[in-house]
Amino acid sequence: MAELKNIRIRMETTSGKQAELEDMVKVHKIRSEDLQNKLEDAEIAAHNAIRSESYARGQLEEVEHALAAALNEQRQAEDTIISLQKELRNLEAKVVLGDTVLTIV
Repeated sequence: MAELKNIRIRMETTSGKQAELEDMVKVHKIRSEDLQNKLEDAEIAAHNAIRSESYARGQLEEVEHALAAALNEQRQAEDTIISLQKELRNLEAKVVLGDTVLTIV
């Protein structure tokens, strides 16, 4: 009888430990699944960030090309203005010289 009591006590103790271990396994499994989901979300976010960065770099390149073209166009316009100003001064000088020649004659 005493031996049967001891076996029952050991069985209850073992059952309690087993229940604790099962609970711990459940907790760790839930935590593992949560961490796996967070990892997947982080990988998706990283992938999206890489795609966004690539798109932004492409946009930057386009803007840099447009800026270079605009600056080149501005330089050409400034050169044209300088050329036209020189031509205007030459024509004005001819008109002044022409008036002088006309008054002398």
